[in-house]
Amino acid sequence: MKNRIKELRKKNSYTQEDLSKLLKNEGISANRTTIYRYESGARVPSEKTWKGLAKIFDVPINYIKGNGLQYDEIPSKILSELINTYYDDFEDIVFTTLKNNIKYWLITKEVKKIADSLDSKSSLTTDYGKLFWKNVFSFLFKPNIFKIAEGQNTIYLQCKMNSLIEQKLKKEISNNKFVHNFREKDAKLMQQFYNCNNKYTFIPAIDDLINYLQYYKTQIQREQK
Repeated sequence: MKNRIKELRKKNSYTQEDLSKLLKNEGISANRTTIYRYESGARVPSEKTWKGLAKIFDVPINYIKGNGLQYDEIPSKILSELINTYYDDFEDIVFTTLKNNIKYWLITKEVKKIADSLDSKSSLTTDYGKLFWKNVFSFLFKPNIFKIAEGQNTIYLQCKMNSLIEQKLKKEISNNKFVHNFREKDAKLMQQFYNCNNKYTFIPAIDDLINYLQYYKTQIQREQK
């Protein structure tokens, strides 16, 4: 695959002479002719030169070499990964973990039924489908995420998506009314135990906590249907 040296040089408005000077600042000798040969593929840069170019352009080495995801294609790649992961059935650790977290986020946002009313085709080809997924997972469609994923492969992108969704889930759970109520009831239960130390007065507090957990379990099961 053709490298992206010329593309990145022009994107940064550098001449070949400019790039030569910038490399020199990094302790790398490469005149204008050498730069031209790098760009045309007539000569392959050394690892030291690749590292210097990566520092100058602020992108991964893999990307400069012509590998990995391009910035402009990452939004559509994220969308397709979300949709295909949710609707497809494929056994893989990363895939399964991401699939579950996508499902949990849909449940948390109370839109799983809408997602289930769609399928991969309608989600990828209709404006409504694409807008639905982009809105629900809007935190994935940010320029800083695209920048991080630039030059990386699909597995990296999947792992990054999974990590970001998990972070959101943890934050959502910590602010969740259920967690707040559970902690409150649990504290009440322990207070009853320590203050009274009497199993007969302890039972009502236990029943209260069990009833609350059962209620929440029923709510989750209803949302998953």
